[in-house]
Amino acid sequence: MDIASMLEREDFYTILQNTLQKYYQQVHDREIRIEYEPFEGCETLYIHARLSFISRKKVPAGAREFLYNEYNIRGSFLKFLAGKVLVFMATHCGGLGAVRKLYITRGVLGENAFISPQNRSVRIFDYDRMTVDCIIKEGFTSRYFNNQLAFRKQYAYDFVLPLIDSGEGWFRERIMRGHALARVTDEAVYTAAQETALSYIDRLAADTATEVSAGAYIESLAAEIRGKLHLAEEKKQVATDTLLVAVDRIESTYKGLGAPILLALGHGDLQTGNIWVENDGRVWLYDWETQGKRSVWYDRATLVYATRRAGGLERFLTAEDLSAFCREDCSPAKTCLIQDTVLLEEMLFYLDDLLELPGTDGAVIFERFVKRVQTVKG
Repeated sequence: MDIASMLEREDFYTILQNTLQKYYQQVHDREIRIEYEPFEGCETLYIHARLSFISRKKVPAGAREFLYNEYNIRGSFLKFLAGKVLVFMATHCGGLGAVRKLYITRGVLGENAFISPQNRSVRIFDYDRMTVDCIIKEGFTSRYFNNQLAFRKQYAYDFVLPLIDSGEGWFRERIMRGHALARVTDEAVYTAAQETALSYIDRLAADTATEVSAGAYIESLAAEIRGKLHLAEEKKQVATDTLLVAVDRIESTYKGLGAPILLALGHGDLQTGNIWVENDGRVWLYDWETQGKRSVWYDRATLVYATRRAGGLERFLTAEDLSAFCREDCSPAKTCLIQDTVLLEEMLFYLDDLLELPGTDGAVIFERFVKRVQTVKG
């Protein structure tokens, strides 16, 4: 999620200010000032909303490399070229394109450092030490952050980047050089990396899978969704009727069904932005904030059908052939079971995201998801 999207979703500037002050106090034991108006002893940082980074007028070389890789647009030469030009202008033209200035106590941010706000956290890159610190956004609940930290401390898989250090609400890891899978333009490399990522998820599933009856699992999902829809309506003032109708239909369809479903520990947000391909070709899975037990179909659907992107969920829910999900039994009934199970799990993903945001933030994104469900299931 870029800064432009965060500005629509949350009180971004206040959250950024409070998060950075907390970071320097907690991690570096320093009391600093961060303002949006200049003060004595400050230096100026530039907030780039479209490219989603914060830096001095002179952008560090490491940040330029990161941004060129981040905006290595796939699928369209014109978008690819536009991305390169946009990064060049923003990183060579003294703050050109910045939407706002941020003033911070001079000497706090390293000469080869820059700031990258994320969905639920803020990352501070230090190219002198080749490390990046990640701290939870101020005002956000700690559920997702602690969920990621617990997973990375417990599981030492070779596709999970090791932690260097961590504390309450923050951790440090090495900087990875390369591209997110979303920015890999070589189709052969892209396809191979996607298959590698799926093989990692299969390994995790093989180690953690348990079998439950379809009816019981769907009933448990439905009960959890109804409870969270009630909270969302009460706290976020969002309409819930569309999802309630879909939940009722799915639960009644599979009530008492004894067919097995495999549940396993998975990533929970396996999109191409959360798969990293290093310069040497090694593939990593990162951002484990939403890891947890779900059906073994969920991560595969999220990645293969790009369900978080426009049209992806709709294509998955209307697909007639899901042979990649049910290698032996690909009957229409099994296909519908897979689609309905993943839909319920996706509802929970969006509900959890909505309810973990501060105040009334997140309602617009949630309502877009509801409209997508209504388009297919209405």
